[in-house]
Amino acid sequence: MQNAVYREIRDEQAEKNMEMAKKYMPYIYEDARSYKSAMERGDYNKAVADAEQMGEKSLKAIAQKNGRLSNTMKQKHGHDLEYLARECGGNIEIPREDLKELSSGYFNARYPEGNKKYNKEEAEKNGKTACKLIDNARTELDIPNSELDWGN
Repeated sequence: MQNAVYREIRDEQAEKNMEMAKKYMPYIYEDARSYKSAMERGDYNKAVADAEQMGEKSLKAIAQKNGRLSNTMKQKHGHDLEYLARECGGNIEIPREDLKELSSGYFNARYPEGNKKYNKEEAEKNGKTACKLIDNARTELDIPNSELDWGN
């Protein structure tokens, strides 16, 4: 009897986690549309910043689904994609170097202290890394293609 109650509570929490995780998806799609628009304008710093946000929110969605989205992940290490990938509880098979490069885009592309001007190739590479993270989130959250909302 006690195991059945525990299982029911665990199932309810898993359902709640999944529901919360799926709430990230519209924000991820919004960042993807912004990335695409920035690339079309040749605003590569904006595109890299948007790519970082796509990746970050994808990893946080996975962590939420797996019941691992902690305050540390949201705040202290919120923009450290390598840390988020390691701690989210998902199977993220993206090279550390690519995650580090995408992470650095959050500050380098947005603040003068970063003193970085991204070019088209760098923005494309970061965008591809971010799209791989979106694919990971879609797989983890079991989101079919028919539910994609890219806002076309």
